[in-house]
Amino acid sequence: MRAAQVAGADALIVMGHEAAGHGGAATSLTLVPAVRDAVELPIIAAGGFADGRGLVAALALGADAIAMGTRFALSLESPLHAKDTAISKSVTDTLYSPSFDGIPCRVMDTRAARKRARRAISFIEAVPGALASAAQLGMSLPQILRMACVRPANLVQVRIGALTKSTLLSIHKGDMERGILPIGQVQGLIDEVLSASAIIQRALHEAEEIQNRMVSV
Repeated sequence: MRAAQVAGADALIVMGHEAAGHGGAATSLTLVPAVRDAVELPIIAAGGFADGRGLVAALALGADAIAMGTRFALSLESPLHAKDTAISKSVTDTLYSPSFDGIPCRVMDTRAARKRARRAISFIEAVPGALASAAQLGMSLPQILRMACVRPANLVQVRIGALTKSTLLSIHKGDMERGILPIGQVQGLIDEVLSASAIIQRALHEAEEIQNRMVSV
């Protein structure tokens, strides 16, 4: 974090364990104040935030703003097809495992995700999916292979490419039998699909009510 500040970053997105995808090992409750103590940059807290309650909590922890990725994924404007499925899930209906792409990753708990979580995908298995993803970026199979051979760490990037294919199946096709959907634990706090504008206005109104109530106590 200090390196980012030295490098000239304008702000930091601090992503806790609760977040969709590659959240950190520490929860937002401990990570945000730890980063606040370490840097002077504005902090955008991510992971575990979906409403005004989360906004007030994040501000109290030292953040300057919040990111609500999962909340906006379940908005009217979002292209996500599995909104009804996500809304029916609880805060415990996610899986967190390095098996999906080589880096600990949080996804929706589904049969496809459980199957993938049991065994890390091998390089050979990952190549077809990675190639499909890389094709969208204009990369060829030889380029992928050279990238992986030059740096072993790039094997993770190949696996991420394979996960991207599965992710697109869930997002754009609504195929939850084969697709894998990164999603945060706050899916269990969301019970309706709203417009992005309504989400923001509701969160701000709720945060204001909470702050006023705290002042009057």
